[in-house]
Amino acid sequence: MTRQIPVQANNPTCLSASTWLAKTVSPSGDGNRAQYSSRFQYAQENYWTIIVWNDTAFENLPPARKNEMLSMTTEQNEAYITAFTPISYLRFHFEYACLQSLELLETTTFSEQRPEMSRSAYQTKIFFNIRSRREGDVSSGTAGPTEYYANGALILRPNIPAGRSMIHVVDRVLELPSQYGIKGFISLKEQPDTAFYNNVVMFLPAEYWNDVVEPLNSNERVTVFVPTKEAIARIPSDKLQQLRGSSQLLRDVIKRHIIPDQIMYTSFVYHNEGVNTLYGQLIYRISSERETVFVSSGAVTAQVVHGNITAKNGVVHFVDSLLGYVYNTALDEIRLTSFATTFENVLIKSRNDLQNAIVLPNGVTVFVPINQAFSNLPSMYNFQTNQSLINMVMELCMLQQGMEFQLTSVNGDYEARRTLLSRYFNRPVNVYSQGNETWVESGYVKAKVVRPDVGVTNGFIHFIDGVPGLPSRSIPDTIFCEDWLIKSHIQLQMTGLDVYLSDPQAKAVAPCASNTGVNKYPSSSQQGAAIAPRSCGTINQRCSFTIFIPNGTAIDFFENQPYGKQIQNDARRWQWVLRRHITRQIIYIDQTALTQEREFTSDNGDVVRYKRSTDRCSLKQGYCMSPPMSTPRLRTAFYDNLVRFLPAEYWNDVVEPLNSNQRVTVFVPTKEAIDRIPSDKLQQLRGSSQLLRDVIKRHIIADQIMYTSFVYHNEGVNTLYGQLTYRISSERETVFVSSGAVTAQVVHGNITAMNGVVHFIDTLLGYVYNTALDEIRLTSFATTFENVLIKSRNDLQNAIVLPNGITVFVPINQAFSNLPSMYNFQTNQSLINMVMELCMLQQGMEFQLTSVNGDYEARRTLLSRYFNRPVNVYSQGNETWVESGYVKAKVVRPDIGVTNGFIHFIDAVPGLPSKSIPDTIFCEDWLIKSHMELQITGLDVYLSDPLAKAVVPCASSTGVNKYPASSQQQAASAPPSCGTIGERCSFTVFIPSGTAIDSFENQTYGKQIKTDTNKWQWVLRRHMTRQIIYIDQTALTQEREYTADNGDVVRSEMELE
Repeated sequence: MTRQIPVQANNPTCLSASTWLAKTVSPSGDGNRAQYSSRFQYAQENYWTIIVWNDTAFENLPPARKNEMLSMTTEQNEAYITAFTPISYLRFHFEYACLQSLELLETTTFSEQRPEMSRSAYQTKIFFNIRSRREGDVSSGTAGPTEYYANGALILRPNIPAGRSMIHVVDRVLELPSQYGIKGFISLKEQPDTAFYNNVVMFLPAEYWNDVVEPLNSNERVTVFVPTKEAIARIPSDKLQQLRGSSQLLRDVIKRHIIPDQIMYTSFVYHNEGVNTLYGQLIYRISSERETVFVSSGAVTAQVVHGNITAKNGVVHFVDSLLGYVYNTALDEIRLTSFATTFENVLIKSRNDLQNAIVLPNGVTVFVPINQAFSNLPSMYNFQTNQSLINMVMELCMLQQGMEFQLTSVNGDYEARRTLLSRYFNRPVNVYSQGNETWVESGYVKAKVVRPDVGVTNGFIHFIDGVPGLPSRSIPDTIFCEDWLIKSHIQLQMTGLDVYLSDPQAKAVAPCASNTGVNKYPSSSQQGAAIAPRSCGTINQRCSFTIFIPNGTAIDFFENQPYGKQIQNDARRWQWVLRRHITRQIIYIDQTALTQEREFTSDNGDVVRYKRSTDRCSLKQGYCMSPPMSTPRLRTAFYDNLVRFLPAEYWNDVVEPLNSNQRVTVFVPTKEAIDRIPSDKLQQLRGSSQLLRDVIKRHIIADQIMYTSFVYHNEGVNTLYGQLTYRISSERETVFVSSGAVTAQVVHGNITAMNGVVHFIDTLLGYVYNTALDEIRLTSFATTFENVLIKSRNDLQNAIVLPNGITVFVPINQAFSNLPSMYNFQTNQSLINMVMELCMLQQGMEFQLTSVNGDYEARRTLLSRYFNRPVNVYSQGNETWVESGYVKAKVVRPDIGVTNGFIHFIDAVPGLPSKSIPDTIFCEDWLIKSHMELQITGLDVYLSDPLAKAVVPCASSTGVNKYPASSQQQAASAPPSCGTIGERCSFTVFIPSGTAIDSFENQTYGKQIKTDTNKWQWVLRRHMTRQIIYIDQTALTQEREYTADNGDVVRSEMELE
């Protein structure tokens, strides 16, 4: 059950608890550090398991509480600490050369079934809870990491050995537990609030006493909700007498406040979690930031006003309402609620039938706007004197008669919403969850439910923060309040449209809570805002708008297109594009007939058509979000130089579908692509009518609309002639299409036409006209390779012009620029020949990378010309990688068809590594944690190559920010000698993966090792040797050994691969 800790006093690894606490968790400042050291001096003299708060918890205390803590006497300090120190047991133990060992509590031995006795003189209890955190902090979410709690405080850093003690660091400053059990705590007159016991529990008949009250004494694990004296005083005296006089009802009401055999602190319960009380179920409702907790039972919802008070046998939560006892009508409840007085006044002014509806005997559900919601309304409504608006609001706030609706039944996002009917012409009221909040949409206003499920004798009341039918926010503020539209709001700011769309008569209201994600896109990333269009957004010119706002994902996709980037760099042009989504007409989508196509004139003058499909709305135009291509020659080069040369007999088969087909996708080579074809080869293509027909047909996908935003990597689709394959880079910033032994890059895609979509590409598909040598000579980013080829052996130069069977992996210019000068590559003939041989496959191997679709385990192994050394080709994510000569290179442009084979451009030089060991490790996503451990231990410096160039080692998608630097501990000093110009060392490293490190640090001994960076460095150096070891050159099953960098002898053996 417990962990055995060596306690020998002169153990050199021991650090006393008081020293550890003073150095590690104390708030900043010498004064605070001193009070920590004195407060925990007992831990230095005793063998204790200690639960202690962290800096943040202490600094976040209210000033009065903090001063109270800092002014404690020595005796008070001791009393406080012992209350959170479980009793440990000492026994003799002879391992580790220790005379005795202490059994201390660690998280693996926590039990929810058995509370631990503290060292307090009052023998208070410490309750441990173990919870599997759930996604979204809701009970229906998928399981996440396991968390441990002590008296409701989350243990942030568990199981820290400190000399003779074990320390657990928690996230809050705990309140002293009560020295009494639950019954004593709620009944003794010296306790702060005994109204529930004295005015309700005491009137329970004797025959129910053992069934209800005794468990408060006898049960060792009980959770009790205690209505405050204000909650009891709120019950009219006649209703209280009525409750006392009904013994069975009184029994059941009290039982609803008691959860047996469970300790339920509010810090770890989930939103919408249900738990069984002694009578019926209780539901927790937790706000997003956990600043408000409600509990619902027996048609009553109560707020926890002071929770998590630990007693000897459980936990107490004070609540502001008596659960399970409904005594007010809806009208009475509204009149008694201080934050609903405005609604009461509005109700009095409404029609008589609406006033009568709220006092009907049953079937009433009312959404009541709080006072602040009415205060936020613009004065232009003249609401208090406008009878028609008053009646409309009241009807939108009330559901149809007979609809008694509890919000505890709602547990899903907008797609899982419940749609109810209001009294206003049966207009819909949508109710749904978002995070831990519940939202109501009525009369085109979205309101948050601030207090749900207030049970009344004739139904339910729900208090909300908006007024149905009367928006209080302008368009920009409404957009700002949605997390998923925050980037959209910033685009409005950048283009001045936030001013243009603003309502000068709206109040300057803080539009939403601080958790809206306003800081997701820092203002420093914004360009200068364009000037707002004239007229609208001023007192003199208040305009009405409908806006179809692109969300953040749509904007991200647009700005990742080359043309989108150009548009966004010019704020005025970007403003013009966004104004296409705005119209001065008021359009209600839900009032548009299904499948009926309608149009509006947008704010920039364009005509836009839209159509409602089920509950979705789609926009259609002759082109997409960007305007038509502004350069006519880009659109006509392919047509003028090739399509129009197609003989008449093929015209109907090829060209007519571009007009008649309602769904077509076309790839159009740009003018530059056509100009790149030598004139004699172009004439040759025009003169071969069947070849010309087939080449053009390869560019057309009939009966399908294929935007690059949703196609898959390696997805194949049939064109009018043969198959076309998409190759998508990891971040979708680059899209290639391959067909007929040619690969082309999409340089401007997703241009919507009336009957399809157009993608401009940089190469003519299906027509191969260059040899490998010609293609290399014509490629601007391959000039260095051409120069190296000229210096290589004659047989290698001749090989590249053989009539067929050629495959060459061509490093781009940047790959050669990244090489360290130590290679002296351009003057080293043997290296030049080796590189060329590693870049070329054996004669006869024509290899297309479109045939590779699998990870490293599914790799294709080919043979290079360099002593038949292997060339491994495989996929990783959406990228294709080549390993040749122990260098891993990314294919930056695959499958360039040439008349005698294929060329693939790569970003590294086979046989000549350009990265040091640390940079090579850094570039692998799955080794990023391994790299962090090298940094922590100083081994990144030790293993660095002083002669290597300072090259950005890899793309930003490597996940470098997965382990923020702020989480690193103090780095150890690098071992002496290696990693400097004066001492350049060679190494082989068997690097542990992130998974291996996680497993190690989850072991108790691993945690101890990692807290000492010098010991951790020593362990990692066991994985290094100054010998150069090639695993693939080691015989199978042959055991070998090497001397590790820390002096240990390590044996290795190769099994299969």
